[in-house]
Amino acid sequence: MENAIDQLITWSKDLKVLYVEDDISLREEVSIFLSDIFESVDLATNGQEGLDKLALNHYHIVITDIRMPVMGGIEMIETVKVLYPDQPILVTSAHNEIEYLVKLINLGVDNFITKPLQSEQIFKVLHKIVEHINQKKELRKYKDDLENANVKLQKLTLTQSKDIDFKTSVLKSYKKALDAACIVSMTDINGIIKDVNTNFCKVTGYT
Repeated sequence: MENAIDQLITWSKDLKVLYVEDDISLREEVSIFLSDIFESVDLATNGQEGLDKLALNHYHIVITDIRMPVMGGIEMIETVKVLYPDQPILVTSAHNEIEYLVKLINLGVDNFITKPLQSEQIFKVLHKIVEHINQKKELRKYKDDLENANVKLQKLTLTQSKDIDFKTSVLKSYKKALDAACIVSMTDINGIIKDVNTNFCKVTGYT
């Protein structure tokens, strides 16, 4: 468990969390707990406040209760999934709210913690979410590295191609200058002439 906690803290040091909960004492208690793990923790008292904060900020994880005034967690999540389909969401629910779980699963939410919240339970679920976020981050970095390597390879290929073109052009110039200044003939091992330049023909009279 200690290794998992250390790993979670390492992965979460630059992550931002939005915690939506209407219960004041629980909100304050859990926010202190989350602040020890994540870079920053923003709070909202209901689903509408949560949506307002999401419109202004990017959060790596949204943690929300279900039953809240003004706008409940289910309605908020429905809107979030339309606006931000890939947003990781963790739902905290009471035992008597199991009837909502099927609807949440259909919305693509599969991370739940039942109340009363237990630190070990929270660590376990957060570790799962953050591990997935970290894997996606590494995958994006790997993809970016491949794309950068491909760009560099294309530039190198273009440079080498230009270098080859330049050398070919120089060789052609040398050949042209050689033909203009010299008499050139090429023979096989038996002395049979295989090729000549124009100057050779002019001097010898051969075609």
